[in-house]
Amino acid sequence: MARRWWWNVRTRKTDKGRRPPDEVLWFIAAASIVAPIAGIILGFIGFAKLARGDAGAGWWLGCAAALIVADYLTDIWLNRVSHDRCDEPKLNARGAKHVGREIVLEQPIEAGRGRIRLSDSWWSVEGPDLPAGSRVRVVGVRGAVLVVEKT
Repeated sequence: MARRWWWNVRTRKTDKGRRPPDEVLWFIAAASIVAPIAGIILGFIGFAKLARGDAGAGWWLGCAAALIVADYLTDIWLNRVSHDRCDEPKLNARGAKHVGREIVLEQPIEAGRGRIRLSDSWWSVEGPDLPAGSRVRVVGVRGAVLVVEKT
């Protein structure tokens, strides 16, 4: 049996289920721009017919309301579907990449605060007072400060 999802257009599998290809998303987004404008125009025509007492004004107003509601629901759906999930969730959380890493202190930790060197940058650390040369493990991140404990 053939798939009937998105007119048999190939879909990508995401963690939330099936997601249409970008070409289909762009088409739906473009229709989402046109639909409320068309709904407003149909609404004006419907109100004009209603003011003149013409028969069928309700159909015009119903179509206008249907377009506006369909656009609203489409916008909600597009917001949920169009967000790409990153394959690297800690991409912008630089400190979180270091959790679990063991490091040798180059400078001592005094009064619970100190600094360590990781790769090519210096990081502020919080943890127990330790002399330089001690091995510590990064156990957490608080903003731009790494939380360490003695290993």
